[in-house]
Order: sequence, then structure tokens, then C-alpha cells
Amino acid sequence: MVPKTRTASKDLAATGTPVADRPSPAWAQDVLKLEHQRRRRCKSPRSRTRTLALTAIMAVVTLLTGCGSSGRVTSVPTTTVAPPAPEPSELTASSIPVPPGTPTYLSDLHEVQSFNGNEFEQGVVGVIAGQDHFRSLRTRFCKNQRQVSMYKLRQPYSNFIATIGVDDSSDPSASVQFAVIVGDDVVFQQQAGIGQAIAANVPVLDANILTLSATLISANLPCRAVATWGDARVET
Repeated sequence: MVPKTRTASKDLAATGTPVADRPSPAWAQDVLKLEHQRRRRCKSPRSRTRTLALTAIMAVVTLLTGCGSSGRVTSVPTTTVAPPAPEPSELTASSIPVPPGTPTYLSDLHEVQSFNGNEFEQGVVGVIAGQDHFRSLRTRFCKNQRQVSMYKLRQPYSNFIATIGVDDSSDPSASVQFAVIVGDDVVFQQQAGIGQAIAANVPVLDANILTLSATLISANLPCRAVATWGDARVET
């Protein structure tokens, strides 16, 4: 009994574990084999070729299945979200530059309410002396003998341009007096009948309000006369 005790004591002193408590060599080989297979799975070349999105998913799976116990740490890519762009401050019409010669049709401007309710149709097709004008202003005289339309000019426009006349759909005897008022001054005034096309080019520089006026001259034709401002526009 003494020799066995000495041998056990010697093994305990050398390894810190009694011989009876140690695993058998076959069991140790199985453990090493399983550990080798687990590490091969964790270091598979396929996993290194994943995209960034799959890498993040595999990293989570690796942590859950224990592959991370080998000491290799897989970093999860982080996505940096850019802060939202600040909203641009509201721009007024006067702060937007317009290249010289760029036309702005009156139908796109802000119309000022006038005393007679602004009887002009905006941005319609007018026909003067057989010519179509696609961005026109038109008015009939069913309510008043004089129709007025007023517009705010928020840009430093230089000229008002239009082809004016009585629309071809009017009675052949219709006659209308046209006028252009810049601020408080009448700067253009001319009478036209059906079949007449009059070119108007009026300076409006530094003006805030542009007023167009049409007055029916022919009698007893209130709804059979149409005054047309063909392609009415302002330019810088």
C-alpha cells in the first residue's frame, strides 16, 4: 500500500490532479477532434467573403453558437447615419434671380383683387387675327363695360409684352379700348377691332403694380365681345 500512495502523491504533486480523476487518452482525443472541427467551422473561407450585412448577422450567430470562445472576436460594422439636411429657408419671389430676357407670364403672377372682381381668364388660348396665343388673358363684358386685372411685380422686370386685340370669336362689329397702367400712370392706350393684332411693349422697370384695362366701345354687345391679351408676359 505504501508504494501506491507514494505514486499517487508523486502524480498529484506533478500535475495537480490525481490519476483517478484524469480523463482517458481516448476521451481527450475526441475532445481535441471536436474542438478542431468547431474552429474550422468558425474560420471557414466562405464566412470571410460575406458582405457587410451578412457579416453582422454571422457575428451574432457566432456569439450564440459559441464560436467566439476560440478567442477570435468578430466586429460588427456600424452604419453612420448622416443627420438630416437643414430645411432651406423660405425664398421670396424677389430673392430668386431671373436671367435677363426670361419671360414670366402674367397668369403665373399673383393677381391683385380689384374693385370689379377680376373678370380676366388666366392662361387660356386666345385667337387674334387668326393667330393662336396659348398663354393669354381674356375677358368678356357681360357684367361691366370695363374690365381690369392687376398684378404684383416682385421682380425687377423691365418690360410688359403682349399681342392685344379682339378675339376672333367675337362679333364682327366688336371694338375694345385697351390700356396699360404702370403704378398710377397710363403708359399705353389703343383701340382695336376684330382682325387687328396690336403689339404692346411697355416699360415697367421699378413698378410694383401692373394694371391691364379693357373697355367695350361698341354698343349692345356685352357678351359677344372678347378682349384678349395674347401671351401677356413681363421680361427682365
